[in-house]
Amino acid sequence: MSRIATYLAFATAIFASSVAHSQISTSEKCAGIAASGGTVNTKCTFNLGYQKPDQRGKLVIQKAWLIPSDGFMAPEENEGRNEQAELTTVVRNLSGEDLVLDAARLQIIGSSAMKVQGGIVSKDVLKDTIGDTNPIVVKAGRIANVTLGDTIVLPGIIRAIEMNDNLDAATLVPAMSPPRVNGDEYVNRFSQLMSDLYGKNTIIRITFFTRDYQTVASINIHIDKGTDFFYEGEEFDRKTARHTFRPLLAYDAFLGRYLKQKEVWIPGFKIREAPRSCIDVIRDAGVPGGWRYKERRCGNDDSSPPDTSLTPTTSTDHAASVTH
Repeated sequence: MSRIATYLAFATAIFASSVAHSQISTSEKCAGIAASGGTVNTKCTFNLGYQKPDQRGKLVIQKAWLIPSDGFMAPEENEGRNEQAELTTVVRNLSGEDLVLDAARLQIIGSSAMKVQGGIVSKDVLKDTIGDTNPIVVKAGRIANVTLGDTIVLPGIIRAIEMNDNLDAATLVPAMSPPRVNGDEYVNRFSQLMSDLYGKNTIIRITFFTRDYQTVASINIHIDKGTDFFYEGEEFDRKTARHTFRPLLAYDAFLGRYLKQKEVWIPGFKIREAPRSCIDVIRDAGVPGGWRYKERRCGNDDSSPPDTSLTPTTSTDHAASVTH
């Protein structure tokens, strides 16, 4: 290798190590500008072109839920009922740079019954074509809600729930959006029902795209195991002693919205109100602090008159205590 070539290689190595994610080139041929005693001084003009790092593997699903669509349970022409559901995810950007999601594709793998159908027009919706989608920016290290632009048809789901899952006794968790059913037993039964109807190995695959249909992430969600709103998308693998991201469908949201739709479309149906209890604060000089407390059912559930010796009464809503 000539001395000129050696200098060029050394200079290129310095630039490459000092500029992360860069492309280095020369705008023209390097030219010798002086020569003295066997030493050649060479002048080069370097162009630095910035190239974004690969974003694949940097986007994960933290939460996901299916909910009945707005028209769910509405009568249809074939004497059936609308059984379309919408899928929403909470995605997290694990990279150090903002990520622009331009499109997303929804697929059902392993089932001929569940199908992708229809379209959703709403805020924060990603469709499978860039031209139909308003991009969603996920800030570095932050989360964003993303609803998939297609609905999922669940044939036979209404009949199966009414026959196999006694939701009429269920109550809702207060102040949740979307509404959530209260109780792990309902989630577990619905997971089994989904497995029986559409196949234990059926998965929902979501592929997120950025820029010109460059894949950011392709993530599978199994339908045979559901969860509730407490789940944050991570599980601890004892064998590897590492946390792994495993998205699950929060079926408490599907069942909560199902009950809301049932109130709309089924005459006479009302969601049960969670039982409440009241705590009576009673003046009693014989106990430390001068007050004692007595719990009783209150409101419409109260079958006995309140204690006339009480002063202030506070109410505690037991529905806020969620079985988990």
